[in-house]
Amino acid sequence: PRKYSTVGSILEKGANRAIEVAFGKNEDFDEHLTSADNIVEGAIDIFLACFMGLCQKMPSSPALKSMTGQILGGTIESSDWPTGNSSHQVHARHKLALAVCESLKTTSSQDLLV
Repeated sequence: PRKYSTVGSILEKGANRAIEVAFGKNEDFDEHLTSADNIVEGAIDIFLACFMGLCQKMPSSPALKSMTGQILGGTIESSDWPTGNSSHQVHARHKLALAVCESLKTTSSQDLLV
């Protein structure tokens, strides 16, 4: 339905923006007001809500497959430490991977499991 495509677009944009923020690609915050850890945790919470919403409402969305591949694939690739990634990025990547796995547990669609 049309309303799901609109909601899906909003959830997709929210999840993608949360990924950017979790990896520190956000120049809009003031480091003195908010710690990086709080920003990462908040971004991961937003990602989880958006991603889980997509899993439940639009389980066959290409965006889900893309984000799942990006996060899980990147996590596997980044497991060869040490790398150029900061510990903050490694932590964010692992937390995002856990959020993806948690969301996939809740979906009844088999499309994402292939």
